[in-house]
Amino acid sequence: MTKYFPSARSKLLGIFLWAILLLSFGFSFYQAIENSAFSQFIIVFSISIITIIFIGTVWFKTGYFISNNTLIVKIGPFTYSEIGISKISEISRTHSIISAPANSFKRLAIKSVNKIVVISPKEEEDFIKSIKKLNPQIVVNL
Repeated sequence: MTKYFPSARSKLLGIFLWAILLLSFGFSFYQAIENSAFSQFIIVFSISIITIIFIGTVWFKTGYFISNNTLIVKIGPFTYSEIGISKISEISRTHSIISAPANSFKRLAIKSVNKIVVISPKEEEDFIKSIKKLNPQIVVNL
């Protein structure tokens, strides 16, 4: 059975991300129109649409799957990491701002034998219960 946990999304992070994106595109559109460069406008418009679709997919489709005793971390359509749940030793709270498959600043560090993955499941309690059900020896430090 596969269980899905979407990433929590921080309003502050979302406002920052989308504001920067829209401001940069707005400025690019303005420059293209101001210079009366139709071909430049088409290029900027095409790049803008592709970027918005990509960022939107990452923003709305980042999540975590528990399937066949494996934690699968997805960033949009891409698999970021797969960790055997039996290899997870600890789950702890972190507010690290390092780049991670987490759309919120309220994050969990998943520590396994050979790696640490930082995530932000929307339903933290349910996520931890589901992991602990498969590996009760995981230490939880929140």
